[in-house]
Amino acid sequence: MRKLLVLIDPTQWIDGVFPDYYLNKVTTLSLQLDALVELYAVGYSGSLHNAYRFDREAEKQAIQGYVKGLEKQLVEISQELQSRGVSVGYDVDWHKDYAATITAKANHFSPDLIVAPFNLHKGSYVLNQGQWKLVAEVEQPLLVIKESAWGSHPRILAAIDPFHPGSRSELLELKIIEVFKKISQALVAEQHVLHAFTTIPQATIFNEHVTLNFQKLQEGITQQHKEALAELFEAQALHDAIPHLEQGEFHEEIEDLCQSALIDVIVMGSVSRGITDRLLIGSSVERIMDSVDADLLLINDK
Repeated sequence: MRKLLVLIDPTQWIDGVFPDYYLNKVTTLSLQLDALVELYAVGYSGSLHNAYRFDREAEKQAIQGYVKGLEKQLVEISQELQSRGVSVGYDVDWHKDYAATITAKANHFSPDLIVAPFNLHKGSYVLNQGQWKLVAEVEQPLLVIKESAWGSHPRILAAIDPFHPGSRSELLELKIIEVFKKISQALVAEQHVLHAFTTIPQATIFNEHVTLNFQKLQEGITQQHKEALAELFEAQALHDAIPHLEQGEFHEEIEDLCQSALIDVIVMGSVSRGITDRLLIGSSVERIMDSVDADLLLINDK
């Protein structure tokens, strides 16, 4: 991981100051990975566009002024990062489509990791439509930074499912493990791996013979998951990682583990879904983002 595309949210620039927690994490990543940082801000103002709807020349000048303001902010952030020993450049774009512009920038810059801030909104971490499109569309790993600081000896958790032999999902699990290893090694982190699974509820079984042997059935399913996790650990040489095999809903188990193990970063898959699917079945990403203090390193299934 030699190139980091670091997204700058202009709305986080408050009273001439940019959040230090974000710059601290960017600094740590850059120095530990020996990576080049490219700061990138995408600006757009619908009210500015509407104000000059009938005067295109005035609108052009207003946009230039807006972009120059963003550039000034990025120059100040660049100078701060350079004073910390970070190799840094910057770029600014004006565009209404936030996700498409960043995706195009990523395709051109070819970063190994995209770093993005996500703000609290009325006490919750809620992604807007542009941010959701970004999560769904970028092919590179996307690290979502939250306000909580990393420990001096960070704890990183990979959320995986070993039951995908020969499928597209198996490739996603391998990508998760690859990124997990790289980040863990760079940050000299304590490694944790979680596989959460659910078994068949007894109330849904109508076969009397199966019902009588329900406990044995449950034990058999648990043993299968235990063996699959052990095989994955061996195949991927996860010898330094602490395994966690939990029976229960994924978002509940990962929340409990993050609290008990003081996890700093979660590495997990981000399966592309349309907005209708997300509204109907919910989103593991948004559920977890709202319930844990850890940062999320999302790996797209593309």
